[in-house]
Amino acid sequence: MKLLRPSSGMRRIVRPLVPILIAAVSVAAISARPITVFLAGDSTMAEKLPEKRPETGWGEFLQAAFDPSKVRIENHAKNGRSTRTFITEGLWQDIMQRARPGDYVFIQFGHNDESKEKGERYASPADYRANLIWMVERARREGVHPVLLTPLMAGSSRIQRSLTHTASIPT
Repeated sequence: MKLLRPSSGMRRIVRPLVPILIAAVSVAAISARPITVFLAGDSTMAEKLPEKRPETGWGEFLQAAFDPSKVRIENHAKNGRSTRTFITEGLWQDIMQRARPGDYVFIQFGHNDESKEKGERYASPADYRANLIWMVERARREGVHPVLLTPLMAGSSRIQRSLTHTASIPT
């Protein structure tokens, strides 16, 4: 079996998350159970099928950075999901049913929310903000630590010399 290794691009994405999880490991060392980090997001975070390689989501590689007896990663991210569809399809509720006080949920959405041409996904900037606030409030109510992650720039069919801001991120 060939070992899947993250690309340098994936390492650049995952590396900034390591300090947050190291702090979480410190808490887990005191606890009798490992903490769980739940991943809630879209295709940029989701696990991919082997036949879709080399496409990968950064969440696929996060568990390899930690001792599973101290930190467990549960990747609930799904391709094509927006904040709206993640909630309406019950994916958020699945996380909240599994999460325990002291766990973490990493939340990353954006490019599917802005897809007006895909009405089932679309969330207006106001709805996007409201959905993220709703997720954060629900997590905190359960004693789960929410971490909002900046959405990745969606792919483009043409090479761009500069990044274009398209997502409306709540402040």
